[in-house]
Amino acid sequence: MKQKGFDTHLIAVTADPSEAMVRAFLRAKSDGRWVSSDEIARAHKQFNRALKSYLSQADRADVLDTTLKHVREVARKEKNNSIDVENPELYDQIHERGK
Repeated sequence: MKQKGFDTHLIAVTADPSEAMVRAFLRAKSDGRWVSSDEIARAHKQFNRALKSYLSQADRADVLDTTLKHVREVARKEKNNSIDVENPELYDQIHERGK
């Protein structure tokens, strides 16, 4: 993308898979949209495993966690700069979720 002159900004939003499963169950009860727990676990694991790669490819990035009722900023990358980890403990937890 960079070779074609595009600036990429990744907005990565993650949550603990257990919390995501609870939300999926509640969503299914309210609007009938069901996603299996196995699919949720697989998708979260793959995303969390690939996050470092995604960050290295993006020009800018914001990593957010929505496990709790409020959004927590985990990391940020400004254009052409290194990754600034705002919450190291949560950043490590996200990577552990990818194992």
